[in-house]
Amino acid sequence: MLMRIMLAAAVGLVPVATPVPAMAAAPPPVPGQTAPFREIPLQTAPTKAEPEPDCQQVLQQARRMALASGKTATVPCVTLSSPDAAVVAPDAVGVQEFCGVNEWAFTRHTACISGVSGVLSVYALVEGREVLVGQVYFTITTGTSTSGNSARWTHSFSLTPTLMWGSVGNTYLIATAECAANCNFESMNFNSAFPIATGVSRSGSATLSTTSYGEGTVWRAWSTWAYWFRNPDWVIPVSNTLRISAPDHRCDEAIGIRFSIGCVYSQVRPLHEIGRTRYPKYARHIELAINFGVPSILTRTQISAQNAANRARACPQSPANGWSCDEYPFASTQEGAANPIHPYGRTFQILNWNNGAEPFFCGIGWLTPRRAGDSLGYSVCGIPLDQNTGGGTDLGNFYIRNRVLHDDRFQVMVV
Repeated sequence: MLMRIMLAAAVGLVPVATPVPAMAAAPPPVPGQTAPFREIPLQTAPTKAEPEPDCQQVLQQARRMALASGKTATVPCVTLSSPDAAVVAPDAVGVQEFCGVNEWAFTRHTACISGVSGVLSVYALVEGREVLVGQVYFTITTGTSTSGNSARWTHSFSLTPTLMWGSVGNTYLIATAECAANCNFESMNFNSAFPIATGVSRSGSATLSTTSYGEGTVWRAWSTWAYWFRNPDWVIPVSNTLRISAPDHRCDEAIGIRFSIGCVYSQVRPLHEIGRTRYPKYARHIELAINFGVPSILTRTQISAQNAANRARACPQSPANGWSCDEYPFASTQEGAANPIHPYGRTFQILNWNNGAEPFFCGIGWLTPRRAGDSLGYSVCGIPLDQNTGGGTDLGNFYIRNRVLHDDRFQVMVV
């Protein structure tokens, strides 16, 4: 699942955290329960005592040098475009491109933007007068990739000149990855050995990591790329430095497995797909419940008392025929059976279908079978033990892979 959000300012001139939009309210959890983890305040990397000069400051400095010497000063200056801002709801399905064009595109584990445009302008200053003598128009693509099973992420950067003219021959691009918050630099590759050329991309990738704040903690991290241009023929041989930052991602050691660390873009709602052929009766029960109106968007709980209460209400006894008791919504969610939003529970006993489908029996004698139009209440069905165990294992792996923590929402779909 992908979502997009438009870039809100000149791209990444300084590393700034991307705010995570608020999720829609979930049903109330069991009263008196709170999230079983501790959120760590953002720890940003130290900033330089003197900020990098912008374009106008560079030109002013060069103008003073030219006036003092009476000679021509050739000065480079880099600027970026600033796309309009837009807001995308965090539960939006999004588009199917991997990279957004002038906007960030997200999956649970990736963020990418392409088409960020900029221009390197070279001026000749004679007795204080500015004369444009060359330009390089370029586009940037950059993105990150995280893992639900690792504290590391990769951050790529690519700049492609699209048009060059004038005094820009023998110009080199220099770029380096930097840590911005809760981040450790590990490795980087970027080849600056050759001059830039129209249509030829200069690309690099860096590996960065984050350090856990201990079991049961959650924190945010991100990184940035700094880049500038160099030309030995210019009087001022180095341009001003610009930075393009990736949106911050959430990292945790709070999934419930000691020493398990992973990072995700938590503003993206993950999708849990259940295959019809993998565990047929397990999948059919969930599919029927969703089709009758039981919610498909759920909210995880990591409160053990809430898990136990959900199971106790849904399955007070064993189903007939030695089957295993399967409940939906899952016991590991806030929408589980013990939530007061459910006035009752229902089961399924389908004798025949007009379309010729096979009957479906759950063997749950203590609940009333669901009828057409009845969308309230939780659902319970007796299914083979191996299918119930396998479905639960798949759900647990989904939680780990996508770092689905307490209060995180996710969608269920039978495919």
